[in-house]
Amino acid sequence: MTEIFFMFFQASLPTFTQANKLLQREEPCIHILFDRMLELVRSFLKRFISPRVIRRATDITDSSVRASKDQLSDEELVGYATNQMLRRLEREGDITSLQQKNFLAGVRKFFSAATEYLTSRFPFEDALFQHAKWTDFRTRQSAKFASVLYFVEKYNGVINFSHTEIDSLQSEFLDYQMLSDSFLPEDVGKDGFKLDSIWAFLARAKHADGQEWFSLLSKVARLVATIPHSNAGEERTFSMIRKNRSESRPWLNAETTVASIIITKLAMTQGTVLKFEPTKELLLKAKTATARYNRKRRNDS
Repeated sequence: MTEIFFMFFQASLPTFTQANKLLQREEPCIHILFDRMLELVRSFLKRFISPRVIRRATDITDSSVRASKDQLSDEELVGYATNQMLRRLEREGDITSLQQKNFLAGVRKFFSAATEYLTSRFPFEDALFQHAKWTDFRTRQSAKFASVLYFVEKYNGVINFSHTEIDSLQSEFLDYQMLSDSFLPEDVGKDGFKLDSIWAFLARAKHADGQEWFSLLSKVARLVATIPHSNAGEERTFSMIRKNRSESRPWLNAETTVASIIITKLAMTQGTVLKFEPTKELLLKAKTATARYNRKRRNDS
């Protein structure tokens, strides 16, 4: 049975991996997170629940959907290769019918438990994720101005618009919805419609008279883009600090030396530091400063 379990996990675990990769992204993903959460739940429901039930459901996160008696048969529960392996092992006498039955029952419980875990842990009830979808250029025409107002009211300490500016904001939102798909240049759209790239371009868009087209709307969109979709960025920073201020180098000052190292490494990920060529004068000053620092450390110790 060990090989059967390996085959099952090999086919099932990539679903979690794809979701984890989304959460590990550095670019803003808050605008697509709600739909991706639903897709993940749906991807597990369809593994054991009849498509009829899922298609009729108004809310697939409801417990009644995964508790439905209208489920897939045992043969439909696992893939073709796993089914063939089960039949061969039973035919050759390596497993019994009871073992095969218990395995399929466990598979069904696995999918049900995974779905229950996702629906109970994911923040489906948080309206922020649903309202953030208006910033997605691909779904702009189905967005509502109420979603823009949601962030204006929620973060009124950051964005404090007057009533006149709210009217202008709505006008900009309507213009945003009426933009054609060809409005974005190819170099912006080809990177996968990244939220920060698109709104950086829209923030620079101007009318024929030179006035900014989306001056107010882009402020709200950029605020949405700063909302983290996971804590992966913070975890990367802590991991980077631990790798630099290790047990073998505990004397590094967190506010000066470690901070300088982290800033340098973060700049390297942007690619700009790789193009930097220091002058001879700068190199001489750096060597002098390094020598002074080393002498000071030796004197302090």
